[in-house]
Parts: sequence; C-alpha cells; structure tokens
Amino acid sequence: MPPRGATNAIIHMPHGLNIYKISHLYQETHCLAIGRTIALGDKKVSNALNSKMNRELSWSRKQSSSDLYSRIAIDINTSNQSWKRRKIQLKYNLAEHFTHNWVKHLSSLTKQTALL
Repeated sequence: MPPRGATNAIIHMPHGLNIYKISHLYQETHCLAIGRTIALGDKKVSNALNSKMNRELSWSRKQSSSDLYSRIAIDINTSNQSWKRRKIQLKYNLAEHFTHNWVKHLSSLTKQTALL
C-alpha cells in the first residue's frame, strides 16, 4: 500500500489471517440457514422462502441475507446432492464473494491514495 493508505483488510482476507468480520459471520449463518431450510423443508416452506426472497429483491436501502443467498446459490446444483455437499459449495461461494468484495475495496483504496 502507498504510505497514506491504511486498511485492516489483511486481517480479514484469506491471503492474510482470514478472520471473518462479524457481518460476514452473520451473512454466512443466515445464508446457510436459508439454504438448509430450502433443502430440508417441505413445499410450503420453500414457497414461503421463495416469496420472501422475491419480495426482498426489490429492497434498495437494506441488505438482505436471502438476496445474498439467491445470488450465491445460483450455480449450486441442487439435484441429487446431500445437504452437506450443498453446504460446502455454499460456504465456498460465500468465501469467494467476501474475497471479491475485499479486493474491490482494496483497489478503490489504492486509487484514492494514488491521488493524494
């Protein structure tokens, strides 16, 4: 980093200490809960969660765990997979998502400090 830029990203990025932020833990646990409910619930529960996710997609001021789940779980093959396999894939996708956000954050900081 340039001398004027500072961030605690090294604590949270996988290339550093890989310690999750509390918000990441919150998002991960809620995404896993939604995924488990969809995987192990009956049709009524799945329909209720799907309508909740569709309703929360239109939110503009708040972040939603179900919105994050719907974006992360798109490429997970749900046919004939056990919950454990889905959970592993979901955790991997979430870690990639968080890493991508940190890299984007660092690149914006690098650009800002280059202007100083």
